Amino acid sequence: MFGAYDFQHLQVLLSDIYADRRIDVRPFGYVFDFASLNSTEIGVATQKIIGNADFVVCSVAFGTLATESPLSSTIQIEDSGSQEKFFNQSTPIFNFASCSNNGAWRGLTFPRRVAGNSTLTATLTAAATLTSPQLYLDGVHVFVYGN
Repeated sequence: MFGAYDFQHLQVLLSDIYADRRIDVRPFGYVFDFASLNSTEIGVATQKIIGNADFVVCSVAFGTLATESPLSSTIQIEDSGSQEKFFNQSTPIFNFASCSNNGAWRGLTFPRRVAGNSTLTATLTAAATLTSPQLYLDGVHVFVYGN
């Protein structure tokens, strides 16, 4: 993980979310691979969260082989089942993701829980030519045991 949240803070959060239940926490990440895009083109990528664990997103990274800065490109991530969106509208990448092109570190203000068996759809609108853009959600799987 990129270290957006230290393990003790994450443990406290998970204890609150999964009160009185036994849990097992394992680091994991999901990668969204997009086709190369020219400026103003839109790309869509999906990822299925495994069915037997929730996924808690702790940080986000974005990378591309772009020669121009991808930071003004925008992304919206949506849970296809619940139609819950990560943001109220498509958001510039520099607001929430670390980017390989400039080395700037960004992070989510709070870890985000995604229910197991969800499908996340990421929609990327390019503001520059992006070659092999990739979005990476870094976090933990939370396996729940018992009541």
